Amino acid sequence: MMNFIDGGICFVGGLILLIWGIASANNAKPTFAVRIGTAGGESNVLESSDSEHIQKIVDAMNKAIVYR
Repeated sequence: MMNFIDGGICFVGGLILLIWGIASANNAKPTFAVRIGTAGGESNVLESSDSEHIQKIVDAMNKAIVYR
């Protein structure tokens, strides 16, 4: 049976892990990708956390397809 000290250590350890998990989730940046689909499947050809950079690339690719 667990005594008071062991229970306190487990509680503090769990609390530390909970705080670490919440901090990690709040600091996570979304990842944006340029995804190209072919007959062989889809693949991400470029990934970045900068959405404006990805959007510029997608716009340029769409223009290239339209004006080809």
